[in-house]
Amino acid sequence: MRFSRRIFPIAFSVMMITLCPRATHAVDTWEAAASELARKIVAHAPPRARMTLDVQNRSSLTEDEVTSIARAIRTALREQGARLAATGRPQAQVVVTISENLQSLVWVAQIVPTESAPEESSRDVEMVEVARSQTASPPASSPTMVIHQELLFEQSEPILDLVMLQSVDDSAPRMLLLDKNDVVLYAKEGGVWTVAQSAPLARSRPWPRDPRGRLVAQPDGGFTVFTPGTRCQGTISPDFTMKCRANDDPWPINPAGPNQMSAQFVSDRNYFSGKVALTGKILQEPMFFSTAAVPSAGGPLLALAGLDGQARVFGRKPKPLSVNDDWGSDIVAVESGCASGWQILATRAGNLEQSDAVQAWSLRDGTPVEASAPLDFPGPVTALWPAASGGALAVVRDRATEKYEAFTLSISCGQ
Repeated sequence: MRFSRRIFPIAFSVMMITLCPRATHAVDTWEAAASELARKIVAHAPPRARMTLDVQNRSSLTEDEVTSIARAIRTALREQGARLAATGRPQAQVVVTISENLQSLVWVAQIVPTESAPEESSRDVEMVEVARSQTASPPASSPTMVIHQELLFEQSEPILDLVMLQSVDDSAPRMLLLDKNDVVLYAKEGGVWTVAQSAPLARSRPWPRDPRGRLVAQPDGGFTVFTPGTRCQGTISPDFTMKCRANDDPWPINPAGPNQMSAQFVSDRNYFSGKVALTGKILQEPMFFSTAAVPSAGGPLLALAGLDGQARVFGRKPKPLSVNDDWGSDIVAVESGCASGWQILATRAGNLEQSDAVQAWSLRDGTPVEASAPLDFPGPVTALWPAASGGALAVVRDRATEKYEAFTLSISCGQ
């Protein structure tokens, strides 16, 4: 995840609950409460203002309930004309704190103007009460799919990509790992990964601040490495060799299969230009951090995690079928065999100093629908790529150990 969210002290929230007299009656559903709060928030902002939204829980509600509330507030804000964004130059930062008393839940919104807001804008606080006995429950059709994780490897240096190689006969398991300095061939002996061979990653350009890379293994024993402005071609056998040269060829997102796709990476940045080759067609989309394609009866659906903090899903027409800010900057398509057969795994919005989670989503007529509970990680997800096995590879920087951990992720249809 690459977006930032503003956090404000809980002490201020508690103080404003005590001082602010604006709450009058309790509303009886989350949707109604979200609509009322959104109306009050928008009243303090310029028309169609860009704003960030952060929802914090200081109540006994579950994480799923808070997620549903946050989604209802986002939807209501958009209906009121607000434009939500996680990056860029917002005109207001909105922090909603959910607390409670003996009779009801209390939602307190602090609206803080930013430097890009008009001079007459002021800091405001609004609140609504939601009657505890009448609060809505999470949707009856709760997610049923489960995300499974398996730890593959960990190291102190950033892992950009990792590929498990097919074993030949009874040979030891092997894998290729790409980091900022090398491509390393590992073999597993006695249950321990050991270095078999390595080759330095020769780059003529400096790394961008947020390094990214893609590693693709070929069936004939060769492999290709893509990093910003550089492409390397290597072989595993009979000798482990690799040669690199300056190159801006498109990066393979999905090298093969029904969603075969590549995209043009911006050589001195950490994102893609928007030029996408999907199943043989060339598309020009908005710039994005990551993309995923899912088959559908009407043709592939293309999801993009944009630079503005919003994710868009496109079909045949240029206008997106849906726009949401529930996803972070890393998404990947996974074939699960559940429901429609394909889901999108997406990180949550946040920044690189926060813990992260990955959640599965199905696309229903181009609109994302929760398909699983979030899978929490002990730190931010720094890479999320399709895996040759059909699942996904996730790299996480553990905030406690400061190590980078590579996991395989897969989806099952139930417990």
